[in-house]
Amino acid sequence: MTKKLVAVVLLLCFAAVSALADGHGKKHREREEHAREGREDAVPAITNPLYLQACGECHFAYPPALLNASSWSALMDQTGDHFGEDLGLEIAQAADLTQYLTANAAENSPGEIARDIARDLGNSVVQRITEIPEIRHEHRTIDETVFARPAVGGFGNCAACHPRADQGCFNDDDVAIPGQ
Repeated sequence: MTKKLVAVVLLLCFAAVSALADGHGKKHREREEHAREGREDAVPAITNPLYLQACGECHFAYPPALLNASSWSALMDQTGDHFGEDLGLEIAQAADLTQYLTANAAENSPGEIARDIARDLGNSVVQRITEIPEIRHEHRTIDETVFARPAVGGFGNCAACHPRADQGCFNDDDVAIPGQ
């Protein structure tokens, strides 16, 4: 009887340890999946100080992965007339920025958002990030009056509602739309 009791106790202990290990494995897989989802809603943050200074001086400095290389090239070809403004860049600065932006454009960046933008645009050129079908699709349920709020400042001001936009994070769970 003692051997049977020991065998049963050992079997129960093994089953308990196995269940705990399986539960731990499940939690580990869930954490990995959540981390992967977080990366899927993100694009690489800006790493070029000249870009942050030259572009971020007047508007939100968009992560390069939010446009394709063709669009960045077209925008950088017009630095003397960037939506009515001269960016005042030297030729070498413009060349460095063009290289940075195209190397980190949507088709060269990780994340679902970048993949969707690259798919939407292919080699076509858009002048504004707000013209991208994926960006418009993601914002389709937001009433136009929200973008007109002074605290939002327009459709192109990502940082108004995406508090980690400067880090390249555009996760829906992080969105905080400012009031009127």
